[in-house]
Amino acid sequence: METSKDNKHALSATEDAIVHERAHSIAKGGSIPLDEAILQAQGHGSAMPRRFYEMGLLRFWIQNLVYGGPQVVVFSLLAAAVVQWIVTLGLSELASAFPSTGGQYHFTYIVAPHRMKCGLAFMYILDTGVLEYWMIAAPVFLFPKAVPKIAQITMYLSVIGFFANFIVLVVMKKHTNPGSYIVQSGLGSSGWSAGTAWALGVTNSMYAYAATDSAIDIAEECPSPQKVLPFVMNVTMTIGFSTAFPLFVLLMFGMTDLDAVVNAGLPSAEVMYQVTGSKAVSTFLMCWVLLVYVLCVIPQWITCGRTAWALATDNGTPFAQYFSHIDTTKDFPVRTTVCAVVFVCIYGLLYLASTTAYNSIVTGAVLCLNITYAIPQTIMLLRGRSKCLLRRHLELGRTGYFCNLFSPLWVIVLAVLVCLPPSGPQVEVSTMNWTSPILAGLFLVTYVLWLVTGRHKFYGPKIDWDALNLSNGFEMQLDQ
Repeated sequence: METSKDNKHALSATEDAIVHERAHSIAKGGSIPLDEAILQAQGHGSAMPRRFYEMGLLRFWIQNLVYGGPQVVVFSLLAAAVVQWIVTLGLSELASAFPSTGGQYHFTYIVAPHRMKCGLAFMYILDTGVLEYWMIAAPVFLFPKAVPKIAQITMYLSVIGFFANFIVLVVMKKHTNPGSYIVQSGLGSSGWSAGTAWALGVTNSMYAYAATDSAIDIAEECPSPQKVLPFVMNVTMTIGFSTAFPLFVLLMFGMTDLDAVVNAGLPSAEVMYQVTGSKAVSTFLMCWVLLVYVLCVIPQWITCGRTAWALATDNGTPFAQYFSHIDTTKDFPVRTTVCAVVFVCIYGLLYLASTTAYNSIVTGAVLCLNITYAIPQTIMLLRGRSKCLLRRHLELGRTGYFCNLFSPLWVIVLAVLVCLPPSGPQVEVSTMNWTSPILAGLFLVTYVLWLVTGRHKFYGPKIDWDALNLSNGFEMQLDQ
């Protein structure tokens, strides 16, 4: 059924009566779980147990030192937090209305006009493999039931690690730069003008807040996802900013030699050594950071595998019947996760020929993610928020219009900046930014897949608007 007047936020008097009856029935355990009802209304059944509950910072900033020194490092983090939070806020409202493992592909299909649904949603195949690089995936396969615990431990280690780093650096700091040094301009050496370099610094800093949508990809594995998902997404931004910003302010105040940091083999270790004056302490702090970084890899494979699996269940991938399989012993999509690991490893090899490889991977990931965040918001804005959205826990009201308008405008700017060479306008083959040709190639491959198989086989999720609107109403009534 197309979005229509049936999608109104207010329930009728008859529906209100049904809500109270349903809530009473659920309280007694007399019907299917409400989370399952909401999922079924979006065209899917629960395939995995609900194990997940409520409960990258190594190199991206080095290029920012090259762009403009401490000023760009510190203040680009602030600017990046603002723009990423606006985009994430708009996306979290969609997650509240339509909680599904399919995430942005699912949102796009739901809010798009009928004749464009399949084509636009199919293009999200691009999102299933391009976002991660060579990382350790073994725990996902060996200990799948322990993954939620690993994720929780990682979060605690990250927060504890922040306080440990911050306290140790404050206590052992040997030198303090004046405030004028932190805001001083003209310290960049990239070859770009000050304004362009500053804008490029913001795109790099967005990596500190990357993948705020990750929680959406386990929507079918957590209870009350329409309430939990927007909460987790915004808490992720809160934690990201409240840890990254003060830590880098401290590091920039304590840094003694900018050139030595930029030219170091491991700049993070170098700046920590300059602040503390101790190789042993610097090594310990770096080991902690690396441990958290490696553990954070595990949820990324969950995101890749679940997104590909969600597409396969709607016949959106080649060999869809094979890839839509859930391993009954491990309770997760093993086949799509293996496919994601293989694809990402091959994709990572493409960058070995370029000295700007790391920067291209970082900014390319940021761009791809934000494209997927912006597309459903753009469609919803053009078609009308009241026409597309159902009853939901997170209602942004007028703020939603601002978020939905800002997101596509920012992504257009981001797409231009991400494709610029980080080393300046004068480039060679060995130093060029490979993001634009790689993205163009991926879009071309996706389009060919659409022409060959997608337009004939892909059908998207079957949405029961009445049931979904009513189920969201049940959930909200139960919370009152």
